[in-house]
Amino acid sequence: MTEKDNTACAYVEDQGSYRETRCQFEGEPVTKFDGSRWCQFHLPLESFDGVHRSAKANWSGEQVQSFDKAVKKIIDESLANGTEANLRGVVFPTHVDFTKQTFPKVDFDYARFPGGANFQSVTFSAMASFKSTNFHGQAMFQYSQFMSHAAFKSAHFHDDAFFHEARVQGVIDFEKVIFGRYAFFEAATFKDAALFESVVFERDATFDRCGFDVPMSLSGAKFEGDVSFSYSRFGRPLWIFGGFVRGDSQANSFRMIKKMMSDIHHVTEQGRFFALEQRAMLFTNTFESRNPLQLVRALFDKLISAGYWLISDYGFSPTRSVIAFVIVFAIWAGLVYPAHEATSAGTYDTVRFTFLQILRPFQVLISSDITRDAFPWMQTALANHPISLRTFAALQSALHLTIFALFLLAVRRRFKM
Repeated sequence: MTEKDNTACAYVEDQGSYRETRCQFEGEPVTKFDGSRWCQFHLPLESFDGVHRSAKANWSGEQVQSFDKAVKKIIDESLANGTEANLRGVVFPTHVDFTKQTFPKVDFDYARFPGGANFQSVTFSAMASFKSTNFHGQAMFQYSQFMSHAAFKSAHFHDDAFFHEARVQGVIDFEKVIFGRYAFFEAATFKDAALFESVVFERDATFDRCGFDVPMSLSGAKFEGDVSFSYSRFGRPLWIFGGFVRGDSQANSFRMIKKMMSDIHHVTEQGRFFALEQRAMLFTNTFESRNPLQLVRALFDKLISAGYWLISDYGFSPTRSVIAFVIVFAIWAGLVYPAHEATSAGTYDTVRFTFLQILRPFQVLISSDITRDAFPWMQTALANHPISLRTFAALQSALHLTIFALFLLAVRRRFKM
């Protein structure tokens, strides 16, 4: 039964502390259901006890289209007037499609989407709020653009949530959100803080190839499924001409996430955030101490960390290891090449001896028949430069062994063996 009068809608949103928000759609026709009167926007689909269903749950296609047009009219008028589209608490009758819609500042707090909610390729030109919103069907925000802040605090995604290739310019807040099924964030870009504090991921979460200009926050998050951050980028470049940029906050964020990955026994992602932590610490200014020993130790730690980064990106780049291997090989060959006359035969012997150093590490440190008979020129060189040549040879063997070990580690991580 619909009554075209000014009787107030029964919708009340309790915000605590003696504050409450009532229906914003004044003058709308009201419908009696479950002992109360409701406007078409706030009319629930079922009674409070879940026993009875309202007429809205059985609306015809024409009625649903009329409802959708009314919602889009609110959005378009707000966009034209530069005001907020207030859609708080709206209960949609079925799935809704906003594909490629441009939104003004919009408020979907406490709204209910019983079917799929399609926000693909949408542009949110101002603040977008989905606090305590319930998405019972698939929530599709892929390719959407958030030009300002976005708030999903305490929202509940009962089905899959798609945010891949979304572009977020402002802070996006997923605090206390429940992702009941799969959460997809592949290739999304976050220009400001991405807050996933106290989030519950009940199934797998994918953040592959994401770009986080500011390290994301996962404080208190709970992962009940798998999680992946493959090929994601964290933080803006930390080097600026003229000095180091402090990376303390970044390192702390990565350390926290690393601990979380350790708690859920996700070895690959734990290693990834260890690498990010070390990279952030590499660009942290730790040369403020006046204690000479501490300065030497800090410099040594940074040199080791820088070498680990350059050679294998902390065990995540087999390509870097191969390049480093070839560079060390070439440097060593260049050092021993002048040991005899520069002939074509000498070049061949140099390469051959360098390979021997790889296959038989530290061979040059001992007097052997192989070195004496196959490389007589090396015996002469060792006699002329007994300490320096042996030192460089030992360093070359140690570097090649180290690089080879890091290469195996990177390959293992790449293929998750």
